[in-house]
Amino acid sequence: MPRDERNGAGLAGGGAELQATLFGLPGFTVAGHALRFRSRKAEALLSYMCLTTDGRLTREMAAGLLWGESSEDRARSSLRQTLLILRRELEAAGFEGLHPDKLTIYLDKTRVATDVDALLDELAKGEKTPPSLLNEKRLPDRLLEGFEALNEESFIGWLRVRRQHLQDRLRTSLEDRLNGARDQASNQDAAIALLNLDPTHEPACRALMNARAASGDFAGAVRAYEDLWRVLDEEFDTQPSERTQALVVNIKLERYPQSTEAAGRAEAGFAEREKPAVSQAGGAQRISPWPGEVWPVIIVEQVLQLDEPARSIRMAQVFRHDLISRLVRFREWSVVEAETEELVRSGTPVYKVSISSVSSREQASISVAVRNSRSNAYIWGRDFKLDAAQFFELQGQLVSNIAMAMNVNISAERLAQLSKVPVASLMSYDRLLKGQQLHYTWKLEDSHRAQAILEAIIEQDPQFGPAYCTLAQILNSRHIIFPGQPRTAQNIARATELARTAIGLDPFDSRAYLCAGWTLALQGNYEAAEEQHRLALDLNNNDPWTVLSVAHAFAFYGRREEATVLARQLHDAGMLTSPIYWSYFIGVMFLCGDYGAVLEAFPHFSAGYPGVEAWYIAALAHTGDLQGARKCLSTMESYLVSRWTGADEPTREEIAHWLGQCFPLNDREGWQRLREGLRLAGMDFPPFAARGSLIAN
Repeated sequence: MPRDERNGAGLAGGGAELQATLFGLPGFTVAGHALRFRSRKAEALLSYMCLTTDGRLTREMAAGLLWGESSEDRARSSLRQTLLILRRELEAAGFEGLHPDKLTIYLDKTRVATDVDALLDELAKGEKTPPSLLNEKRLPDRLLEGFEALNEESFIGWLRVRRQHLQDRLRTSLEDRLNGARDQASNQDAAIALLNLDPTHEPACRALMNARAASGDFAGAVRAYEDLWRVLDEEFDTQPSERTQALVVNIKLERYPQSTEAAGRAEAGFAEREKPAVSQAGGAQRISPWPGEVWPVIIVEQVLQLDEPARSIRMAQVFRHDLISRLVRFREWSVVEAETEELVRSGTPVYKVSISSVSSREQASISVAVRNSRSNAYIWGRDFKLDAAQFFELQGQLVSNIAMAMNVNISAERLAQLSKVPVASLMSYDRLLKGQQLHYTWKLEDSHRAQAILEAIIEQDPQFGPAYCTLAQILNSRHIIFPGQPRTAQNIARATELARTAIGLDPFDSRAYLCAGWTLALQGNYEAAEEQHRLALDLNNNDPWTVLSVAHAFAFYGRREEATVLARQLHDAGMLTSPIYWSYFIGVMFLCGDYGAVLEAFPHFSAGYPGVEAWYIAALAHTGDLQGARKCLSTMESYLVSRWTGADEPTREEIAHWLGQCFPLNDREGWQRLREGLRLAGMDFPPFAARGSLIAN
């Protein structure tokens, strides 16, 4: 959609433009006149709206963002006063693009210019690296500088993610620019900008060293190396890689690439990112539409246990689970459960990490190897002997080694973030896995046992974020997994509290934001839920589970175009690696109106969440196969009766009521199509207007 249409330009045609400076302390000008709001929260609200895509924000979302700890009435009153301040100052200066109504606040983005947008546009379109990136260190950290002092948890969480997202966008653009540099000046500027963003970025340092050496500035080349050495030694207690050390030796001996291209590209340190061709009907090929560039895929295989003690087996399983949880935090690759036929055909680079373990009473011997699945060649391997105290310390080193084996750069600064992830005891991690396994036996009594285990972990190890997130997921899904279980306000309230704590403990965990988003959706707070899901996607759009879960959510919110793109990207890249992935994909395709895709995908579904057949039944009915739809409905109802957790056998009306409360749908048209399809098959599915009454007290 064109920008002027998306932002509703018709509400305010001409008039003055609002200039927003968002790096450093925010500043706003209209026609050269500097605005003074005398309210930090007014500045925070206007800054937030300037950074939104479409300039729209519900009053409910705004109140929760900046007055989350206040009562509902007080938050609304404070928001009204803040909007009065904003409108008075803006309109007095000649800007009439802020339009609050009873439910929504709208900022006409066609009349707003920010320094953030200007920087991104200049970087995307310009040939030269923007001066601000050459002159300022860690520029993204200066976004809305000082606004952490607002002490509003929701706003601070949003700000952290915005800064990280901006950092990732700038880094990716500069890395691409460094790869494509054709002259020494461009190459050197991109390298300097990257090092300003992340002073431990070794490929950028190598590129800078070579560019300076190639121009005769040997002292400058060595100085760049010494700067890198100092920051790695002082801040991270490590040294530059062997490749970087060898380069400085060659420069001192005047053995370095002489040509601009050799200096700029050969030593940049980035592998050419493969763009695999994806097969289509008729044998045509096209470039994979994965967000951004296509990165490698990692599969961490099940542990090969070379001895039998139960403790040893559990330790190895914990080791694998923790490694996966750390790998999924990086955007440079995707982590999947298995290699599908579609993934094999796609040509995407696939690497398999194998782990074998032998344990004694005192120590575990862990062997880790990385194999290129395309060539079956082992490209890295190492044996480790470690005691329990070293167990989790190894993981950062492992992530670094795996990245190096795939020729993917992960800087020391970013690897150091892994050490900030709260680490639990081996016993707590072991119990966490036990709780997850119990819940997914799909037996109600086991789910309650899992809840008790996780509550105990939280009490004994309150800094262990995954326990909060896992317990919230259990409470969020119990009414879906167990036919007859109601969606209760009590469970949702508890899950909300848990998800908020998980984000507080680890504000850069995309899966914690996923959990928070679904919790809010189950409450019916769809605006806030969508915001959390967008934050999750901003944090990691290369984690297949994050992408698919967000696609599912977007479909529930009526964001069909976005949902289709995300889900199709996963499908075409062969990332639908388990039945639960296929069940989510089926739901997305139905809500987006692609009944053919639902019918095509359903045979892949073998064991997703109960009730997923509803999408398939409705799709059959809408495509004219009423006999097939009625037969499948009868099969689904029989299955749900056999799994029913209520005291008595349910009626058809009770089954329909339970099915209705499973889906936190905010898309009236999608709900109506689901209801009509099920009606044609013989089920009286609840009307859209009855959604709120489906939640039990």
